[in-house]
Amino acid sequence: MIRLCFLFCFMASLALGETFSDLVLKGRIKEPYMIELSKKIEEIEVTLDEEKMVDIEAILKDYSSKEPDNFLWLYLLSRIHFSFVNLFENVKVDDEKAKEYLEKALDDAKMAIKLESNFSDSYRIAADIYGRLIGFKPPMIYGPIYGPRASKLIKKALELDPNNPEVYLAQGRSYLFTPRVFGGSKKKAIECFKKVSDILPGYHWSYVWQGQAYLKMGRKNEAKEAFEKALSLEPKNFWARHEIERLGGGDFR
Repeated sequence: MIRLCFLFCFMASLALGETFSDLVLKGRIKEPYMIELSKKIEEIEVTLDEEKMVDIEAILKDYSSKEPDNFLWLYLLSRIHFSFVNLFENVKVDDEKAKEYLEKALDDAKMAIKLESNFSDSYRIAADIYGRLIGFKPPMIYGPIYGPRASKLIKKALELDPNNPEVYLAQGRSYLFTPRVFGGSKKKAIECFKKVSDILPGYHWSYVWQGQAYLKMGRKNEAKEAFEKALSLEPKNFWARHEIERLGGGDFR
C-alpha cells in the first residue's frame, strides 16, 4: 500500500515533459537499482552486448511484473527491447527476430504512455519504433500510416520538452529516412543532429547520426570525421567504430 501510494503521488506530481534524466538529476528517482539499470541500458545501447541485454531484460520484466503501474519500468523495457532490434537487424542479421522485438518495444512504449501521458521520452521511443517498423513492412503501404504516427509522437514529445536531445535525434532520423516526396530532408536531419550538440555538448550520438546523414549525402570525408569524433567521445560506440572500419575498407553503401 505504501509503495502504491508513493507511485500515485509521484505520477500525479510529474512535471510537464520531464525526462528520465531530469527525474534522476532532481532526485525524483531515488531508487539506486533503477538508476543503475538505466546506466547499464545506456551502455548496452552503445555496445550491443547480447549477454547483458538478456540479463537486463529479465530483471526489468521482474520489476515490471511486481510494479505493473510503474510506467518507468515499461519505458526502460522498451529501450532494452529496441536494443535487441538493433542487435538482430545489424549484427545477427535476423529480421524476423528484430521485428519480434520491435513489436515488444512498441507494446512497452504504448503502455508507458497510457500510464503516464506527460513523459517526453516515452513518446520519443514510440516514434523511433514506428519509424523502424516501416523498414520491416511494405513501405509503400505502411510508410503513409506509420510515418505520420511517428511525426505526431515527435511533435508531442517536443511539446512536453523542447530541450530533450533524444527527441531531436528521433526527429533527425525521421527526416533522414523519410523519402523526400513525403517530407524527408537530409539537410534538416543534420540540423536536428547538430541541435543535439547545442543542447548537450559532447554527446556522442549527435556525431554518429551526423555521420550517417553525411554518408547518405555522399560526403564521406565529413562522415568519417563525425564518426571519429563520436568514437573519441565514447570509445565503446559500436556504430561509430563499425562505420569507420567500413569507410576505411572502401565499402560505401
